[in-house]
Amino acid sequence: MAAIDLTNVAAVRAFTQTPEEDVEQDAVTATLITAASRAIMAFTEREFAPATVGTAREFLYSGGGFLSLTPHDLRTLTSVEGSADDGASWEAIDAFRVVRFPRPAPHGVFTGLRLSGVTWPLLRVTGDWGFAAVPEDVAQACALTVAIWLRRDVSAFSTTFNVDTQSLERPESLPSAVRGLLSPYKRMA
Repeated sequence: MAAIDLTNVAAVRAFTQTPEEDVEQDAVTATLITAASRAIMAFTEREFAPATVGTAREFLYSGGGFLSLTPHDLRTLTSVEGSADDGASWEAIDAFRVVRFPRPAPHGVFTGLRLSGVTWPLLRVTGDWGFAAVPEDVAQACALTVAIWLRRDVSAFSTTFNVDTQSLERPESLPSAVRGLLSPYKRMA
């Protein structure tokens, strides 16, 4: 199991009602779980897994009072530092200048920081990142994706040929039912 996996082989086997003795597709299933997990996190622009503790991440800041943490999700904020010289030296930013966003955090994580009086072009944010645990509906979306991929069920995906324009559309990696399950988590621009 890869660190980014949003579900496991046992959950997919249970979802597809695969008999216990039928282990023929377990290796393929494990590979597809990792691929589906990457696709889900790319689609939602969220960091469902792995959760990290005490990690520093650097962001370019162009001003305006808001720093998007995309594609990361901040659980706990430890510190924010600014650098004017590409990270050669760092200066702590007072806590009263930083407000986590959104408030309240609907999924227990923050997607950005509101900043007051901050002018450094490079910011280093230290804290605990990612969801504490993969939400059940996200794990379900991953299992559903893998099941559809295993069945090679192309009807589960949205149309890839547009009759109106008589052109092929870019195929999507996630089935439309999965995109619907994930819509509450999709990061808004």
